[in-house]
Amino acid sequence: NGTYGNVFKSRFEGLNGTYAIKEFDSLKSKQFFEHERDILKEIEHHRIILLLGSKITPNNLYLIFEYYDLSLKKLVTKDNWINNTN
Repeated sequence: NGTYGNVFKSRFEGLNGTYAIKEFDSLKSKQFFEHERDILKEIEHHRIILLLGSKITPNNLYLIFEYYDLSLKKLVTKDNWINNTN
């Protein structure tokens, strides 16, 4: 759960792999959704999870990401992570 919505682990029928789906409440967070989507479409870096797509429905907004089974908290608390600038 986050400030603007929830993130779910998902699989899609007919596609291999697991994905992370970030769901936003459409009216409360449309501006934040568009801002995040537009920035992430421009970024490609090995330390940033790849945005694969987005979807807008009448009730919700979705960002679709590649899935990693690792939390940010676990990543930043690993020894030497902050000192590793690669």
